[in-house]
Amino acid sequence: MSAVAHTGRGRALVDRRWGLVPLAALLIAARGYETHPFARVLLPSSDEPGRELVVAPGEVVTRSAAMQAPSARLDVPVTVNIASVDQTLPAGTELLFVGVAGDAAERLPRLPEAFCAIRRITAGVAARIVLDVAAFGLLRGLNRASPVSTHCFVDTDDDGRFDTVFLSGARRETDLEPRPVGPLAATIERNRPIEGVSEARIVFAGPTGRRGRRIAFRFETASPAGAAVQQQVGATINVSDLPRTVKIQGAEIEVLSYDAATRSTRLRLVRPMAAGGYDFTPPRQVTYIPVFIPR
Repeated sequence: MSAVAHTGRGRALVDRRWGLVPLAALLIAARGYETHPFARVLLPSSDEPGRELVVAPGEVVTRSAAMQAPSARLDVPVTVNIASVDQTLPAGTELLFVGVAGDAAERLPRLPEAFCAIRRITAGVAARIVLDVAAFGLLRGLNRASPVSTHCFVDTDDDGRFDTVFLSGARRETDLEPRPVGPLAATIERNRPIEGVSEARIVFAGPTGRRGRRIAFRFETASPAGAAVQQQVGATINVSDLPRTVKIQGAEIEVLSYDAATRSTRLRLVRPMAAGGYDFTPPRQVTYIPVFIPR
């Protein structure tokens, strides 16, 4: 998986009936699979790897189209049970798009995405979560799965049907192996536009600091209304360290030289941004409404 800018969150894998249970509870408890929901994805970039270019401050180094994360809905009912975690999902059940990482992720026939059932939190499950966290070291070896474990489905051959299932939150080695399922017919929608957002891009920000001895790159999302800079993502390097390679959002950029007179930098795009799920903040659109205030 690519690096993630945690500036926003997708829906949690658990519902809010008993309050928001942090996804971190699942990630801590799960030994093998780590699942992270994404609300947005980047499509593969059309920028050619290996190309050299000279950019001035404010110019784009590489860009990718930004879309809403895929959505999925089961067209048929299914009952699944791994590690004694039983889930019955009726037809019409909405599944959540997630990225998959962790030690067990390599067992999956396809990476890095899956669609997971949203686990409903009852009073009993909420109590188990509290107990599991409070006695983390002891219960980890006793319980086969995290209290907020949920089944996740994968379409390995892009035929619109899920054929593999695994349990996110499984703890024992024997329960980490993905299982065949179905195939289960599903409605999967991809490439859904984000309102007001057209692309994500890496921009050369130019020199920074009092003496301009450092140069910066930033990651931003763009729309017709403007751009939103993702403050937690970017890179700043010393000019004296060039040439140097920086990595931003899966992109790898070899910064070759910097010309202080023109404030431009010469670089090689080793690899554009990686396609897949990302968290980022879309640009804000401001609407001005005239208000008449009588005197």
